[in-house]
Amino acid sequence: MSTVDDSVGLSINDLPLSEDRSRAWRILREAGDVVVSGNEFLLASAEACEFAAKRPEIFSSARAFDLLGSPVPVVPI
Repeated sequence: MSTVDDSVGLSINDLPLSEDRSRAWRILREAGDVVVSGNEFLLASAEACEFAAKRPEIFSSARAFDLLGSPVPVVPI
């Protein structure tokens, strides 16, 4: 898998998803396997998605709800 290029400056909010979804996905895929959009990482290839899915120690939302302070464990997304 290629490295993350954070110099692209692509914002998911600027993609024409509601007008032309095919064009929006083409723009995203042309930007790379993994695109940084603000604080978000957009996975734009099957290879990138498989990489993330097989590494829960890196790509996990298990701690995302720690700040809520729930006495009942929350199921990670």
